[in-house]
Amino acid sequence: MSDAVNNAWQIHSALQTWTSNVDSKASFVLGIETIVATAVITTTTDDGPLATFHGWRMQGLFVASIVLLFVAAVLCVLVVAPKLRVKSMDSEKSDNFVYFGHVRHWKQEELESALEQRAFLPVLSRQLVEMSKIAWIKHRHLAFSIWIGLVGAVLGGLAVIIN
Repeated sequence: MSDAVNNAWQIHSALQTWTSNVDSKASFVLGIETIVATAVITTTTDDGPLATFHGWRMQGLFVASIVLLFVAAVLCVLVVAPKLRVKSMDSEKSDNFVYFGHVRHWKQEELESALEQRAFLPVLSRQLVEMSKIAWIKHRHLAFSIWIGLVGAVLGGLAVIIN
């Protein structure tokens, strides 16, 4: 195997690790955001600090907190949701054999022949580009989720403290 193909496989492995790590982080962050949202909502029970709101500002802080925490949770769900690239599958399946979504369309004999006769680097390079796009989006969604969730938690805390 050429150095370029070996290097591409190392990059592929790194991308898999980064994607797996961001999925794990998103699961953790989603749990934290759920706990915070539950805590903020719990403050509105009969004996909670926000059982009665003192003014529309307090109510606004509370609502903003819950909305932001919900948006943050949705972003986390978008991180862990599988990205299957369904739109381009039909046009790509005859030229690709690295991604499982493409391989499932191949017959064993045809795949064997393709693996023996076709240049592997262009196929693997295309897969690396697609994986990188997916990893980038996942990381951006998680970053936004963390910041939005933090603002939501702070607003919820302020509502409790000020009220």
